[in-house]
Amino acid sequence: MDLELRHLRTVRAIADEGSLTRAAAALGLAQPALSSQLRRIEKALGGPLFDRDHTGARPTLLGELVLERARVVLPAMRELQEDAVRFANSWNRVRRFRLGATHGPLLGALVDRLAAAEPTAPSPPTPPGPSTRSAPCSPPDASTTPSSASAGRAARPARPTSSGRSSASTPSS
Repeated sequence: MDLELRHLRTVRAIADEGSLTRAAAALGLAQPALSSQLRRIEKALGGPLFDRDHTGARPTLLGELVLERARVVLPAMRELQEDAVRFANSWNRVRRFRLGATHGPLLGALVDRLAAAEPTAPSPPTPPGPSTRSAPCSPPDASTTPSSASAGRAARPARPTSSGRSSASTPSS
């Protein structure tokens, strides 16, 4: 049997109430059903969680260990659930964009413009490793553009030839 959150709630309720009868009432269960459930939990964990007698139930050392962890796990799970609900509800109110494109010089500029126009839109998680997103597209600065034939003329981009190889050309005067 795998331990579930409901089992941790059961153990916490027994410890908080100090008896199986009061814990069963607090959980809305019959006392025999709670006793059976506790036996299954104890079997799964490998030992008794409570010393039980006519005065009530007191945690054993194993029970204290389980209670210590349950007091951390249960509030964390409640917070996770609240955060997930809040996220899901807010996600429905956010405008989303779906782009289909091939990687090219305009894609980076388009993404940048959309991000500027919709600053509240979520961005997808960044994959590990080097970034593959292109830098924003802007006209090249004349001081950083390599010149080909003369200082005032920039090289044209390479064009494929009929043989499939690319060739770069420069503007003619």
